Amino acid sequence: MNLNENAPPQQHLLQLTRILPIEKLTAKLIYLIKILQVKEKPTSQSTILTKIGENENDIEWKKAYTNARKSTIDSYSRVFHYKCALNILSLNDSLSKIKKKDEPSQMIAENSKCSYCKIEKETIIHLFAKCPIIKNIWISLNQKISIDLPSLTPKSAFFGFYENDCMITNHIHTIFKIAVYNNRDKGDCNSTYIINKILQIQKIEENIVYLNENARKKNEKKWAVFKVL
Repeated sequence: MNLNENAPPQQHLLQLTRILPIEKLTAKLIYLIKILQVKEKPTSQSTILTKIGENENDIEWKKAYTNARKSTIDSYSRVFHYKCALNILSLNDSLSKIKKKDEPSQMIAENSKCSYCKIEKETIIHLFAKCPIIKNIWISLNQKISIDLPSLTPKSAFFGFYENDCMITNHIHTIFKIAVYNNRDKGDCNSTYIINKILQIQKIEENIVYLNENARKKNEKKWAVFKVL
């Protein structure tokens, strides 16, 4: 029998799963606990809302931020999506305003123009939703695979199609954006290249979940609807 079973409950605070007895609390510890409870919205939210012309209630932020986490186990895709969702992806419009460390007289990017169309400023919305060259690549990709892809929008440029529950659609869109982004230096990308990337990621995911039966079945279900026409 535990001798302390009938002892009166001790006054305490609960920090996550840690019990903190009241008598052991210090002013510094109380301050730290209060600071950890403060939750502020990322400043990027208001910036993005202004750019896409929507209200705060139009965005389900938790779903928007975790879209890639739900649609893929590929860590690089998850990180890339999060950069887009926080509006911190480095593109020519922002890089043209940052000086090189080794050559302060020069900027990281020569100009702010899109790496593909060379006309508009290269921003997340332009590159992933409005650039005519990129839009044509998306249309071409849609014609070569079995998935019916939604149209690109300013909202999807940041968050993907998080309102669409189809995991493979969101994953393909993330792979598409990564391919477009990584080929900016060449200013050239096409649907065949993107399809090859999709097939590579498919193989990588199969290898990752190979020894986990539940994860393997979930992954197989996701990819079952994907076919190259």
